[in-house]
Amino acid sequence: MRAIIGLLVVMVVAFPWRLQAQLSSEGEELALMEKYGKDYILYRQGRETQAVGEYAEARGYYLQLGGEVLADAGKAYAIECQLAEGSFRDAVRGAKSFLVGNPSGYYTFDAQHLLAMAQYLDGSGSAEGIAAARATLAQALASYDMIYKQWEEEHQREQNLPALLLLLKDENPIDKAIGDFGVSSAFALPGSKGWPKAPAIFNRRSCSWYLPWTKCRLHLLEAFLAMEGGDEAGARKALDAAGAVLPMHDPAVDAYRQRFNEALRRGAFFHDAAMWGRWQRHSATLRLTGLLVAMGENNLASGLALTVLRSPRATREESASAVLACLLCHLRAQRPGDARALLDEHGEMLARANLLDTARHLAQLSW
Repeated sequence: MRAIIGLLVVMVVAFPWRLQAQLSSEGEELALMEKYGKDYILYRQGRETQAVGEYAEARGYYLQLGGEVLADAGKAYAIECQLAEGSFRDAVRGAKSFLVGNPSGYYTFDAQHLLAMAQYLDGSGSAEGIAAARATLAQALASYDMIYKQWEEEHQREQNLPALLLLLKDENPIDKAIGDFGVSSAFALPGSKGWPKAPAIFNRRSCSWYLPWTKCRLHLLEAFLAMEGGDEAGARKALDAAGAVLPMHDPAVDAYRQRFNEALRRGAFFHDAAMWGRWQRHSATLRLTGLLVAMGENNLASGLALTVLRSPRATREESASAVLACLLCHLRAQRPGDARALLDEHGEMLARANLLDTARHLAQLSW
């Protein structure tokens, strides 16, 4: 009886605190909705669910968005979710449809970047898929030079550099609460714990990090596709163009350059070239995943790797390579618990593929 009475007392005392916490959360949500509108709440929920790999749920939020800017953002990120789910043909269709109505919008470059990746993956790395993807990137880079020439003339290039440095680091920035949205930084990318705050969404072209990062990632994908097509000179030219966007004499950026120069020398990103040669059905997906891992684009990289890991047709080497990519993405995103769980679950598979020592070494590094 005393135990029951004690339990009732605890429940009575605790209930007001729980109710207060619930009301506080609901009040905060209402305040945000009043300040930014329902669309921004939907956008935030979409980014949050996408960041944890709930791609179908995220697309549901994105496709409810109205208003020109956030609707465009939602469509672009919905395409990225389709890619991460392995729906490559749907991503091609979605990106092409988006670009017909947005030839020079806020998210045009994002859509062109996604379309190029989708074309490569939908073609399974074939010569036709590579050619289509390279043509898309050529169009994107031509648009970039045309649209932003005036912007670059009017702004000091150095204004972009401090923000860009945050994006080039392997580890995510320390979490900070910025304004109303708890994000890892104002420059958060898909796959990080947060999402850009309002000014980074509504003023995308004027964000200090957006221009150099956009041009850098377009050229890096261009270099990858040139490598895939056996065009070493084209790959070198694209890497040099990506490097020209970046600041000089900074350790983080120097490491970034070295990583891609080494990839060009070896003919492979992330995994070694011998491993690339053993992949079969999922070779194109894992090759592109290697590029994304090297670039630090953790969310899309881990999504693509998981499509391989869940495929019943993946070979042992392909599955193990996918696990290794997911492991590094977890570590970079500051999710050591998920990394340990992945090692525990797939340790035997990694051992059979001679990747267990590599995985354990990565897990022991400071991220």
